[in-house]
Formats: sequence, structure tokens, C-alpha cells
Amino acid sequence: MKIKCPACGAAASIEVLIAHDDARSLIVALTGISDDTAKAALRYLGLFRPAQKDLSWARAAKLLAELVPMIQAAQITRKHQSYPAPREAWIWAFNRCIEARDLGKLQTPLTGHGFLLENLTFWTPQKPQQQQFCPLPSPPHGEGAVSTKLRDGVGGLIAWAQKGAEIDFLKEEIAQGFIRLAALNLKGRPAAADLAAVAEVWVGLLRQRNAVWDAERDRARIQAAFTQIALSSSEWPNPRDLIHHLPPLPEQRKLKHKHPPTASGKAALARIQQIINQALHDAPMVQTDWIHGHRSRTADECKRIYAARQHKKDNTMNQQIDLSQYREDARGALVPVSAIRPIDLMRDDLVNELFDAIEPKAQAYAESKQKALKPCAPLWT
Repeated sequence: MKIKCPACGAAASIEVLIAHDDARSLIVALTGISDDTAKAALRYLGLFRPAQKDLSWARAAKLLAELVPMIQAAQITRKHQSYPAPREAWIWAFNRCIEARDLGKLQTPLTGHGFLLENLTFWTPQKPQQQQFCPLPSPPHGEGAVSTKLRDGVGGLIAWAQKGAEIDFLKEEIAQGFIRLAALNLKGRPAAADLAAVAEVWVGLLRQRNAVWDAERDRARIQAAFTQIALSSSEWPNPRDLIHHLPPLPEQRKLKHKHPPTASGKAALARIQQIINQALHDAPMVQTDWIHGHRSRTADECKRIYAARQHKKDNTMNQQIDLSQYREDARGALVPVSAIRPIDLMRDDLVNELFDAIEPKAQAYAESKQKALKPCAPLWT
């Protein structure tokens, strides 16, 4: 007789399984727990199967043997704390692990039972069908309450949101969104003790971007944004991601033109416009010709005015600029003496002295040449 594994789909003969030592140990271990718990445990063992090969009987028997004593004791110990773990809790935790794998929040193959046991710490009899795989209930109170880092961080986050005389809806929504994201155990999640401090920074940045947040308008938008982040992101978000996922503001209602203008209305509006134009035309401040005179000019007047302005400008520049402190370069531009090297100043002085000495003689030579050649001009014509 052959049986089929509900986790991996492999088929094997029951006689072979009984004869195999490791397989027989697995079957004996399964007989020590209830039927529903055994089915859920077999599906859970499929999370340990490597991608390229099957899960060995020895490995499966060892993993189940580690769980059977805790299942039979209906209690687990996690981080030096004891938690109740009845049959319903184990079934719930097994299913949460399968759901986490299907949502892509759990990387397989697993190497240990840490994720399963962490889920068991969050199980409560009142909410056995909670949807998220690591639920975050309200922080417990009283002598029998169990304390963990994440629960303490959530408790501090709730206390931060409720601090103050008046209720701040923005702080409440940021706190609720952080609780949902913390339950998903996203990559880069802040430490549990720092959740309240990170939320305070978020609120400050959001208020800097938008000074006015309306509870009636924005509460549902913030909740929708956190939902989109939880569904699409695998890393801990920042305020920019929240703003990016905010739904657009609803459009303001516009008044409709229920009464189109009639012919009599148009005539009355034209009459009113005519009265306003006439009143403006007769106003003394509108008639400015008597103040400024005629505004048009001829071309000659414009040239004369421009020449006068240029002359005034040149005189002003000559008065303000000391030309002795400047030298003229080859392009005709004035260069400050302080910006010229001493060797270049000496060269310029030497050239100027040579030209000053030669220029009179050159002028006299040119005049003598012109005077000597003047009588010979008729001979060349």
C-alpha cells in the first residue's frame, strides 16, 4: 500500500516506511499528536525541504521530534518566558508560517523553529484567525502579562501617540501604521525601543511639508497609504514613501452655470460697462495730457536728446576716472596701472620716449619731401 505526502507530494509504500528506521520514527512521532495538528505539522515540514532535493527522513524525524515534547506539554519557553501553546495555537502558528511563505515574507528553506515559536508568542485565544502572520495585540497589562522587546516597543509607541491633552490624529495614524509594518518584520525595521522616536521624526517632517492635516480628509488617506506600503514594500519605508502612496485629494465641487445669460442681461451688463468707461474718461486723474504734455517726439528731437545724454555721460566718466592711473592697450581699452607688470610699464615708457623723439623729425621729413616734390608734379601729369 502506497501513501502520498501532503507536503511534497512524494509517494512511498507504507511497508517501506515502517521498515525504514527514520521514517518509522517520524510515524511514531506523528501518532503522539492529534490528527489536525499532524496534518499542519507535515505541511510545516515542507518549509525545510531544499530546492534541489527532497527532505530526508532523518531530517524530518529530527525536526518533528523537537516539536512533539512542546506540543504534548501545551507550553513553550521563549527568551526565558513561558507561553501557553494548546493544540489550536500550534495549528494557527503552522498556518501563519505557510502564509508568510506564500506572501514572500519568509525565505525558505528554514533552518530552525525560531519563526514558528515567535508566532506562538503572539497567539491569543480571542483572535485565533488573525490574518497577519506575526500579529501585534495591544500591550498586555497586569501581573500575568508577558514582556518582549517588540511588545514593549509597541506599548511605548501607543503611549507616545496618546500623550497630550488633545488627541492628535496624525500621531495616532502614524503609530497604527508603524504597528502594522512592525508586524511584517520588514528589512531595515528600527529597533523596538526606537519606534516612538522614529514616529516623532516622521510627524515633524510631515508637518513641515504640510502644516495643516485635516482628520476628516486625511485619516483615510494615511491609512490607505500604509496599506499600499505593506502590500508592495519589502523594506522599512521613509516619509517620502508615505507621501508618494497618499491618494490624491478629492476635487472640490464646482458651481454649475444653471442660469445662462439672457439677451436682456447682456444688454444691462453692456450698459453698466458703458457707464463705468464714461466715468473713468471724465475723471481728472485720467486726463493727464495737461500734466505731461504731448508724448510724441520727432526723429531729430530723439537724436538731440541722445547726443546730450551721451555727452553728459562722457563728461561724467572723465570726471570720475583718473586717466593717469590707466594705460591704453592695443585694442584701445583702458588697463589699470596696478594690473600691469613693472617690466611691461618700462617697455611702454621706452616706446613712448622713442616715438616722442622720432615723431617731430618724421613730421619735418614728410613736410620737406612734400615741398621738394611739389614743383615736379606737372612733369608727372
